Amino acid sequence: MDVEKRIYLFVNQFLNSNGIGLDLFPYEGLTKENLVDNFYELPFPDNSFRTITFIANFNHIPENLRSKEINESFRLIEPGGRIIVTMGNPIAELLAHSNVWIQDKLFGTHLDMDSDRGMVEGESYFVLDKEIITCLTKAGFKNLQRYYFPTQWWLNHLWIGIKE
Repeated sequence: MDVEKRIYLFVNQFLNSNGIGLDLFPYEGLTKENLVDNFYELPFPDNSFRTITFIANFNHIPENLRSKEINESFRLIEPGGRIIVTMGNPIAELLAHSNVWIQDKLFGTHLDMDSDRGMVEGESYFVLDKEIITCLTKAGFKNLQRYYFPTQWWLNHLWIGIKE
């Protein structure tokens, strides 16, 4: 599946095309409307969105910016809206990233997008639940709930927080 289809799969299937996909890195298939300079000063008015999602990317936010980005999400979510953060189990994340990195080195493929774009200081291959809970709680999200879903041996999960 190409990058554009992966990026919009969640928006198209689960939000009935009522969403916007944004990124910092110009992956193939993205348009300039999908690219932003950062995620802590987004060009949208307060309370613009019902839901904001961080799909398997929370670990790619440099550690010193995670709270700023979650605070910006809180500003953008309307009262009663929610944030969704997905993250894999640390062991599953390390195994998956290591496996793809080895494949790329052995076979000359480019499956590891993290290696292609380069990891910046403060990024990691996983984030522990404790840090996700802390960031969401400090920003003001309530009623945090964790759910597991079937990828990487049922070790991925998502957190949902509500803006009251």
